[in-house]
Amino acid sequence: MKKFLIAFLMGAAVLSLAATGFLVEVEDFPAARDVQLINDEAAQGGAFLHFQSEKAETGETFVLPKTGDYAVWIRIMSFNGNFRKAKIYLNDQHVATLGDSTPENNRSGSFTWYHAPALTHLGAGSLKIKLVSTSPYTRVDALLLTTDTTFKPQGRLEGITELKKLSEQP
Repeated sequence: MKKFLIAFLMGAAVLSLAATGFLVEVEDFPAARDVQLINDEAAQGGAFLHFQSEKAETGETFVLPKTGDYAVWIRIMSFNGNFRKAKIYLNDQHVATLGDSTPENNRSGSFTWYHAPALTHLGAGSLKIKLVSTSPYTRVDALLLTTDTTFKPQGRLEGITELKKLSEQP
């Protein structure tokens, strides 16, 4: 299994120079009951998490290098059914329940980015991320935390560098 990535986008062409962004790919979230990793070339890192039951969950702890007010985005497979969603918790705080409304490019069955309605203030240091499904059909590809409130992700994000999970820090 490939290493879990939190990709640091600071200074990348897609974000403003003053912005900070972190891409969290789901490939190495720990194995969990009713959460299966599925290989798919359309996914950000080549795989997505398939939540096989309502309220299935997985989570991991990371290091967030910078304090800030972050826009929270999640990339989910959308069919316009309005029930395949994921609840996002950051440091045990429910941030949003997002997913499965109008698909990207109006193409049913495509990964689409959705964002939380409000910014979330996060301090530097330990960041616990937990995902909980609202149906047995939820498919989560990636999360994005960014201080650039004008940035609107589309498709897969490229040109990134690797950071590590808290457990992998020296």
